[in-house]
Amino acid sequence: MYLHKKVSADGRLLIWYCTMDMIADKPFLGYGSNGWIANYMYYQAKFFEEHPNSDYAMVADNVA
Repeated sequence: MYLHKKVSADGRLLIWYCTMDMIADKPFLGYGSNGWIANYMYYQAKFFEEHPNSDYAMVADNVA
């Protein structure tokens, strides 16, 4: 199934990777109402600062 829509699957993997970082930073109380939308893009930017040559750059987008 992964190879059927690889680009879409890679985009979703990037979202999950960044979301896991968000959960790790605030595991109990989270970010509150609408907190994911308000903070996700910062985590995506941080991901690309730490991984500038990542293949995920081709699938990155504003998920809001």
